[in-house]
Amino acid sequence: MDLSKIRVAVRPRSASEATDLGFVIARHWWRPLMISWLMVALPLSVIFHLLFYQTPWVAGLLIWWFKPLYEQAPLYILSRALFAEKTPMTEVLKNFRTITAKQWFANLTWRRFTPRRSFNAPVSQLEGLSGRERRERIAVLHGSRPSGGWLTFIAVHLELVIYFSLFSLLMIAIPTEMEVDAFQLMQGEGFWVVVLQNALYIIAIATIAPFYVAAGFSLYLHRRIELEAWDIEIDFRKLRQRLERGKDLVMNGSIASASSKVASLLLCFFIWGGSSGDLLAERVSHVDQAVKDATRDNGELTPEYAKQQISGILSDPVFGHEETRKVWRRINEEEKQEKSPGSDLEWLARLVQLIATIGEALLWFFVVLLIGWIVYLYPKWSVWFGLTRRTISKQYQPPETLFGLDVRPESLPEDIAKEVLQSYQDGQPRAALSLLYRATLVQLINHHHMEFQKGATEGECVEIVKQAQHRTGSYFLKLTHTWQAMAYNHQSPDLEEMRALCEQWHDQLHGNIAEESGQ
Repeated sequence: MDLSKIRVAVRPRSASEATDLGFVIARHWWRPLMISWLMVALPLSVIFHLLFYQTPWVAGLLIWWFKPLYEQAPLYILSRALFAEKTPMTEVLKNFRTITAKQWFANLTWRRFTPRRSFNAPVSQLEGLSGRERRERIAVLHGSRPSGGWLTFIAVHLELVIYFSLFSLLMIAIPTEMEVDAFQLMQGEGFWVVVLQNALYIIAIATIAPFYVAAGFSLYLHRRIELEAWDIEIDFRKLRQRLERGKDLVMNGSIASASSKVASLLLCFFIWGGSSGDLLAERVSHVDQAVKDATRDNGELTPEYAKQQISGILSDPVFGHEETRKVWRRINEEEKQEKSPGSDLEWLARLVQLIATIGEALLWFFVVLLIGWIVYLYPKWSVWFGLTRRTISKQYQPPETLFGLDVRPESLPEDIAKEVLQSYQDGQPRAALSLLYRATLVQLINHHHMEFQKGATEGECVEIVKQAQHRTGSYFLKLTHTWQAMAYNHQSPDLEEMRALCEQWHDQLHGNIAEESGQ
């Protein structure tokens, strides 16, 4: 790894800055990162669907499970691109097995659920560490700094946002005449429906993957910059190159030995002087001035001359002097500081503890409130999920109209089927279908005890009949779709379809009522 070839500015950064830099890197090399990711993900996805064609949801689960395997090729390309090494796809294919086979079993088992996967991946793949060495290395790199946990949390939610956005876009593109229920499509169990869901999910994770890998690698890289002082090493290399260039300006190469001596002197000053940035800059300027003076003389640098220059630098007040000051101090102040060095921040610690206690109390309050709300609404949601049967409410008052239709029993003629067919043959299909639909609603409300609330829609009435698991559910669903096509799309049924609806109405509703009354 040649630090002189690195293509980003090497300096200490915060976790948020390193993450932003990773996003910039992902945008710059988005194309090769995406292609290398798809090279692994698409073939495996096809294999999963072929193996589990009877249960395609298992294929979707495996697509999610093998995500760490897809991310190794992009990481390989990124680690070389940042150090100005071109990696064509032919090379990736040539080394494909080596790249993806590194510790694949561990990555897909006990390491699969770690939220710091993007940060830890370079330790295994690029440094080649495993076992105890890997654990110790990761412990050093993590330290007390953020190391990718929140990155994984945000990436997962962005994948879900993209997935549901693509699903919504697909539903918008479907014509309304097809009458496709988005909720049923999302919960569909057909092979091609699940394949469509898996395809949308692949698009979502493929969109986020380059940014997730690049941001995790950037966090790892800048943690190494912080620990190994890459920025200081690069600065020293630049200084050495400048001193070596100054050697050519001096006759007979006499400045060469002085340059090395001055560079060594500079290193000693840096180690001796501590971590003050301003002091280090002043020392560098003094040494640089000494080199310039030596260069100006164009003569040979003797040990006596070098000693004279060093003594002059050390005698400068910048490099330290003793000074005695007298100040007033409180009695026992030093003992108090030794006993409680952080006493000035005790109020902050108490405040944080108070906030944490209040937060915990509020959390438990909302948990108890949620449990009480679930228990209170048990009669309703138990019916929705089919845990209990719908009971007849004594306080229920049937509505007189539903979505503009009169559903009073007295508003209906005696022979419903005859009147429906007669109206249809007279050229009034809307009135005929309206009468049959009203009669069905009246029968469901008054004889089958369906509690349709005032203001309910056609879809809500269908859901109530379906949740009650009533025997007329399929017929009512078919009749509702026919009515909606007539009312909103002006598509009238033909005569045979109308006769079939009337016969089914007589068999499933009117006939059953007659049997119940006979009993």
